[in-house]
Amino acid sequence: DYSFKQYLRSQGGYDVFTKAVGLPDRDGDVMPYTAEHEMAADILAIQAMAGAGFNPSAALIVWQNMTRDDDLNASSYIRTHPHSPQYLNQLSELVEQAMPIYRKARTEYGRTPVCQ
Repeated sequence: DYSFKQYLRSQGGYDVFTKAVGLPDRDGDVMPYTAEHEMAADILAIQAMAGAGFNPSAALIVWQNMTRDDDLNASSYIRTHPHSPQYLNQLSELVEQAMPIYRKARTEYGRTPVCQ
């Protein structure tokens, strides 16, 4: 039995959970994602990339390209996931913090992704 099942079945627990992940609650209301949600998602993604042996600095390259290159047709995604220059600076700090994880994944665990 998963511990979150009890939480979701508790009074108000379902609504709290669905709003936190951006799903409609029982009233059909959706809490929009906040900058804190975006940062939490980026932290998890960068740490997961690093732990899998991917260079986490690629996250910065992706966002820089998406904000600069109109040919990528990323404008609708950028509207829902805004990343200001200040946010990209914070992201850069997260990448620096994840570099030891990346190095360890590569050197101690031999994680070298093979992608095409």
